[in-house]
Amino acid sequence: MKLALAALAFISCCIASGQQVPAQGSLVRRVLPAEAAKTPPVIDGDISESAWQSASKAEVFVDRQSGNPVADQTIAYVLYDAKYIYIAFHCLDRQPDLIEARETQRDSKYANQTQNPNNEDNVTVSLDTYFTKDSADLSIFSVNAIGTPSAKLSGGRGGKLEWKGKWDSAAKRTPDGYTVEMRIPWEMLNYPAGKKVATMGINFYRYQNHKKLDSIWSNVGQNSRIELEGQWTGVQPPHAAFKPKLSLLPYVLPGWKTDRGTFRAGIDARETLTPDLTAVGSLNPDFATIEGAVEGIAFSRQERFIPERRPFFLEGQDFFNVQTRFNDIGAFFYSRRIPTFDLGTKVYGKISPVDTIGVLNATEFNRRSDTVVRFRHSINDTSSAGFFLSNKAALNDENTVAAVDQHARFGPYSLETVWAKSMGPNAGGSAIVVSGNYQKRNNTTLLQYDMISSRFRVPDGYIPYKNYHGFFGFTDYNGQWRNGEFRSYDYGVYGLVWDRFNGAHYQQSAGSFASLVTKSDWGFTFAHDYAVVEGQMDHTVTLGVTSGFSNRFRRFGLNVQTGILGGQKATFLAPTASLRLLKHMDISYGGSILNLQGVTKQHILTANYELSPTRSFGGRLVAQDSDTNWYLSYRSAGGKGTDLYFIIGDPNARRFTRQVQLKLVFAY
Repeated sequence: MKLALAALAFISCCIASGQQVPAQGSLVRRVLPAEAAKTPPVIDGDISESAWQSASKAEVFVDRQSGNPVADQTIAYVLYDAKYIYIAFHCLDRQPDLIEARETQRDSKYANQTQNPNNEDNVTVSLDTYFTKDSADLSIFSVNAIGTPSAKLSGGRGGKLEWKGKWDSAAKRTPDGYTVEMRIPWEMLNYPAGKKVATMGINFYRYQNHKKLDSIWSNVGQNSRIELEGQWTGVQPPHAAFKPKLSLLPYVLPGWKTDRGTFRAGIDARETLTPDLTAVGSLNPDFATIEGAVEGIAFSRQERFIPERRPFFLEGQDFFNVQTRFNDIGAFFYSRRIPTFDLGTKVYGKISPVDTIGVLNATEFNRRSDTVVRFRHSINDTSSAGFFLSNKAALNDENTVAAVDQHARFGPYSLETVWAKSMGPNAGGSAIVVSGNYQKRNNTTLLQYDMISSRFRVPDGYIPYKNYHGFFGFTDYNGQWRNGEFRSYDYGVYGLVWDRFNGAHYQQSAGSFASLVTKSDWGFTFAHDYAVVEGQMDHTVTLGVTSGFSNRFRRFGLNVQTGILGGQKATFLAPTASLRLLKHMDISYGGSILNLQGVTKQHILTANYELSPTRSFGGRLVAQDSDTNWYLSYRSAGGKGTDLYFIIGDPNARRFTRQVQLKLVFAY
C-alpha cells in the first residue's frame, strides 16, 4: 500500500508540474536525441550554468525491480562536441543528510569484482557506441557523491592512466540532493568513426545507498537485457583522419636480495592500430612485484581457481573468454598457467561492428610458446557465435585445443552450446556443454548437460573435472523490499548427477542456499549441502553473519561450516573484518581455520594508508601454519607521468624474504 501511495504521489507531482509520465511500455528502448554543445560546460559539479540548458534530458527514472517511477527522481543531461561527451546528473533526495560516499581512489568501484560494486551513493552512464546491444561492448563511467570516478571500458584496459585514458568528474552537494558532472573524451572510446550520423546505445543508473535502491532510465530489468537500453540518436562522432597512437611504458627495477644487488628492466607498449583494434606488447615483464591473490585453505576436491592480477593478461581480457552465463565447466584459457615469459604480444578489438577478435602469444625464448585466438560474431541483439583456438608448444609438450560456441536468447529463455576438442600427446578427448536457462524478474532456472572425456587435456586451461557426463540444475529466487525491516533476499536449490563413461556413479549432490539483508545492513547466509563423490560422503551446514554488509569501511563477519567432508568430521571457520580508521587508513583481515584430521590455519592482514588518490603506504601479512610472509610498500601511481613503487619483502613468497626493490615506470 505504501509503495502504491508513493507512486501515486509522484505521478501527481509530475502532472502538477507538467512533466509527462511515460507509459510502462515506453520505459524501455527510450530515445534521447543528440545535442551539440554550444559552449563546453565547466566540470565543477555545478549544473546551473547556461551550457546545460540546451542539453538533452533523460527524465523519469524507475525502480529496476518493479518498473515503477521512484520517489526520489534523477535527471540526466547529455551534450557532446568533437572532443568530449558531457554528462550531468541531478539526484533529488528527500533525506540529503543520509547521502553517503567515501571512496577517493579512481576506479575503486570496480577494483574488487567479488563484492557488490554499489556500496555508496553514485551515478553511472553506459555507452554502447556500436549499438550492438551486447554487454561486452559497453563502456561504463561512474561517479560517487563526492566526485570519485570509476570506469570499465569495453574489452578491458590496463590501469595506467596513459593507457586507460583520463576523464574528468566532479560532484556537489545541494539542499535537495547532489549533482554530478562528467567529461569523457572520444579518444577513450572505440566508435564507428566513418559514420557521419550514428545511433548509439546509452543508459543512466543511480544507486541510493540509504534505500539500497537501483533506479534506471531505460529499464533493462534485473536481468540486464541490454537490448532494452536507450538510444542516443543523431550523434555525429568525430571523423578526423585517424592517427595510430603508440604508448610506451619502460620500467627499471633495481634492488637488493639477501646479500646481493639485483636489476631488471623491461618495457610495455600499446598501439591503437585502428579506432577499433589495439595491439599490446611486453618485453621482459615484471610480475614479481605484483601482489597475487592468496590461495585459500578451505576443503576442496578440485584445484582452486585463482584470479589473474598481472596487467598484461588483464589488458583486453574480455576478448579471450569462452563462457556460458551460468555454471561454466572451467576456462579454456587460464592465464596463470603461463608463469612467466620473455616476450608477450596481443591484438584485440573489432574487425567489424559485429565481429571481435583476440590474438595472444607469450614466448619464453628457446623453451615455450603459448598462443590463443578467439573470434566472436554477433548474429543479432541476443545471439552470437564464435570459435577459440589455443596452442602450447614447449620442449616436452605440444597441445592444441579448438572450440566453437553458440549463445542465443529468446525473451526469458536462453540456449548455449560449447563443443571443444583437444589434440596432442596424451590428448584427443572432447568436451560438450548444452545449457538452457530461464530468467524473468526474480527467478533464474538452469538445466545443463556436460560431457568431458578423460583425454580432454587443456594445459593452458582450467578444467577441474574430467571423465564424466551428466546434468546440473538449479533454481534461484531473489528480490528486494522497499519498506520494512528487510532489504533483500535470495534463496534456491540445486542438484547434480554425474556418471563415469563406464556407467559407474561419479558425483551426486544436492543442496539449498539462502541469504537475507536487513534494513540495518546485517547480512545472513545459510547453505545445506549433501554429496556423494565416488562413494565418499560430504554433508555440511554453513551459517554466516555480517555486520555492515554493504559498508567495506566497517564490516565484520563470520562464516561457520560444520559436518562431514571427505567422510571425516570437519569444521571450518572464516572470520573477516574491514575497517577505515583516521579517514585514510584501511585495514582488512581474512581468517580461515580448518579442522579436518588436524588443524590448518591461515590469516591475511592487509593495511593501506591513502596520502592522496595517487599515493599510499601499504602492506600485507600472510600467516599459514608455521610460515609467515609480509611486505611493505609505498606507491605513487595512478596519475600521468612516472609511477614509483618501493617494496620491502616479496609480496608472493611463502616466507618473508630479505629483499628491497625500487620500481620506476616511465610513460612515453
